[in-house]
Amino acid sequence: MHCSISGEIAQEPVISKSGYIFEKRLITKHIEEHGECPVTSVPLTLEDVILVHDAPGKPSNRVAQPRLAPHTSIPALLQLMQNEWDSVVAESHALQGTNLQLRQEITRLQYQEDAATRVVATLIRERDDARKMLESFQAAYRQQA
Repeated sequence: MHCSISGEIAQEPVISKSGYIFEKRLITKHIEEHGECPVTSVPLTLEDVILVHDAPGKPSNRVAQPRLAPHTSIPALLQLMQNEWDSVVAESHALQGTNLQLRQEITRLQYQEDAATRVVATLIRERDDARKMLESFQAAYRQQA
């Protein structure tokens, strides 16, 4: 029985009212801090958690011990580390590519914003010039009338 929080075999398994199995010390700590099921977010109290038994009225003391990992030799550990390193490098490369794309997009958007600002400034200047010309025409018209 694997704990739904740690993913490891539960030494003292308990089951919640939502049907998930947890290590007793982990779910107790989580309930005290959050007051809810860590999987379903349903409100949960310590009374809602039941100890799992092998036989009626007898707590489970026999927990299957995990098997040893196949990576017990030095070459196997080196291969495992090489695989991990390869995945880290591949992820790093993908993140660098994403970073570059985002930087290019930001640069393009900054240029667009700068161009839009220049267009607005030009339009405001032209509007102000048109208003001045209109005022001068109105003043000349009043003098003629």
